[in-house]
Amino acid sequence: MAENKAIEKKEKKPNWFVTKFQSLKRWAKDVKGELKKVVWPDKKETLTNTGVVFGVVMGMGACIWIFDAVAAGVIRALINLVAG
Repeated sequence: MAENKAIEKKEKKPNWFVTKFQSLKRWAKDVKGELKKVVWPDKKETLTNTGVVFGVVMGMGACIWIFDAVAAGVIRALINLVAG
């Protein structure tokens, strides 16, 4: 009887909450270890990268604006051609 109870305790599934907590704890430990490996940019590099991103966004915005103006002009011309 005592042996059966000991076997039943070993075969019993672990608590769901405990396993999730352990996996969360392991994940947090892994994240902390990975963050120690990160090489953070200095102020000059951050400003340079910000400037590049700003320039690319402004350039793409200008391209979209020009395309929109041309497309609107073509559509207006077609409408005037058909209606007029």
